[in-house]
Amino acid sequence: MNQDSHGSLPRLSVVIPVRNGASTLPAQLSALARQRKPPSFEVIVSDNGSSDGLLHVLEEEMKKLPSLKLRSVDASARKGVSHARNVGTRAALAPCVAYCDSDDVVGPDWARAMADGLEVHSAVGGWLDEELLNEGRPVHRTMTTRGLLRGLDFLPYAVGANCGVRKEVWATLDGFDEAFLDGAEEVDFFWRLQLAGYSLGFIPTASVAYRHPSDLKALIRRAFRYGIGSCQLAAAHRDHLPRESYLRIARTCLELLVRLPLVAMPQRRANYLRRIAHYAGQIVGSHRYRVLHLA
Repeated sequence: MNQDSHGSLPRLSVVIPVRNGASTLPAQLSALARQRKPPSFEVIVSDNGSSDGLLHVLEEEMKKLPSLKLRSVDASARKGVSHARNVGTRAALAPCVAYCDSDDVVGPDWARAMADGLEVHSAVGGWLDEELLNEGRPVHRTMTTRGLLRGLDFLPYAVGANCGVRKEVWATLDGFDEAFLDGAEEVDFFWRLQLAGYSLGFIPTASVAYRHPSDLKALIRRAFRYGIGSCQLAAAHRDHLPRESYLRIARTCLELLVRLPLVAMPQRRANYLRRIAHYAGQIVGSHRYRVLHLA
């Protein structure tokens, strides 16, 4: 199960960090099993302490998808997606590692595109399709782009749901920082990667259908957490970032106040409340990490 049909090691290891993703993981595994002209690859499900019968689901999927080189590792020792990614990467047999999430669906050429991209770059990110899995959901599509995103007006980064890195580079950087529990862990990782002199490339053919939270409460909770995470990121890289502008903070507050009537508009309410939650998270994060970051 760990080697391809010729007995050699896989060219790519796909790591899926998951905590209680039993309901959505089968769709992701099916997509990986249907890859077109893929390189030799393995799939490692890194279980971050699931309590929803994930292991049983994995056993069933192994029977349904016998061609998929699928295994799981226990990543329950510490909470967080960074820990799960690190545990999965340590177990990886291939020289290149790609990451996707249990609630998304990779495109049919994803594995091949990631493996080819990692022959050129130290790390890569792909394109996110925010439409396919989110019909009728109250989401604000902020990540759809034909290039890498840029965090805090500093360096670009690859989204954790669709990225990859050479394992030797991951090891040099000591992996993802497991202190990040509220998002921005991939931004920190890919910033450190570039600051260390490694290359980060964008692979548009490596597409992933990205799933947003299914209800407004979940969307607001995630926005609040990400607000805290952005402050942790700003604190970790304060030496590289410009000082926060009080004028920018004032403008943000004024904009939120002016747009308050949007709460009464169902089609605009979700986005407004998401922004309020993100800003509230930044207020909490600014206090927690002793950094002024409100934008």
